[in-house]
Amino acid sequence: MNKAVIAKRKNENFLVGYLLKDDIKKLIFALYSFARHCDDIADSPKLSSKTKKNKLSEISDEINHYPTTKPKKKIIKNLHKELVKHLINYQYIKDLMNAFLQDAKKEKYKNIEEIYHYCNLAANSVGRIYLEAHKYREPLLFKKSDHICTALAMIDMAQDIEEDLKIPRIYIPQSFFKKYNIKIDDIRKKKFNKNWNLLAHDWLGLIDENFNKGKDLYQNLSGRFRFEVKIITFAGIFLVEKLKRNNNFFMNNKLSKLNWIIIFLRAIFAK
Repeated sequence: MNKAVIAKRKNENFLVGYLLKDDIKKLIFALYSFARHCDDIADSPKLSSKTKKNKLSEISDEINHYPTTKPKKKIIKNLHKELVKHLINYQYIKDLMNAFLQDAKKEKYKNIEEIYHYCNLAANSVGRIYLEAHKYREPLLFKKSDHICTALAMIDMAQDIEEDLKIPRIYIPQSFFKKYNIKIDDIRKKKFNKNWNLLAHDWLGLIDENFNKGKDLYQNLSGRFRFEVKIITFAGIFLVEKLKRNNNFFMNNKLSKLNWIIIFLRAIFAK
C-alpha cells in the first residue's frame, strides 16, 4: 500500500501484489521497478548528492512533461502505459518522484509535520494508486489508506535508522532528539538508553494512532484486494506489537513464518 509495500523503503515485511489480478499486477510491478530504480539512485553510497539530483531530475523532467511529451526511458514508458490503462491520477507519480528528489538532498527533518508531508509524497501516493487501480476513488477511502501507508512508512523509518544514517539521512525529527535529550551519534555507537525508549514509545504511539484511523479500510473493499489490504494492515499492527515487546526498538525486526501464519489466521477470522 505504500513505499514500505512497494520499494521506497527496503524493509521486506510488507511486499505485496501476489494476490492481485494479473492486469493489476502489471501495474504494481511496473511501479515497483520504477521505484526501485529511483530508490537505488537516491540511496546510493557511491553517488554524490549533486549526481543523485541530476539523475533523478532527468527522470522527473520526463514525468512532468507528460502529456505534452511522451516518456523516452523504458522504465518510465512501461509505468506510463499501465497508469494510462488504469486511469491513474498522474499526480501520484509526480508526488512519488518529489519524494525521491527530497531523499537526494534532505538529510534531516525538523518535526513530525515534515515527516507527515514526506509520507504523503512517498507513501500515501502509492496507496492511492492501489485504490484507483481497483476503481476506488472515494475521499474517505483515500484518507483511511493514507493513515495505513503513513503508519507502515513510520515503521520502516525506525527499522532502517542505522542503514539510513550511512547515506546519511535520518527521518526521526530533530524535535524528538531535543525533547528526549538524545544525539544522532548514539545510533552510531548503539547507545540506546532509557530516553530512546521514551522516544520509541512516542513514535509507536503515533503509528498506533494512524493505524486506528485507517485499519477498517479493508471493510470497504471487496475480492482479493480486500484480503490483501487486510493482510497488509494486520501485518503492520502485528509488527508494532512485536516492537513494543522488543528491548531494541530500532533493531530490524523481520516477521517470521510463524508470525505470518498468525497474521494469516487473524485475517481469515476477522470480520
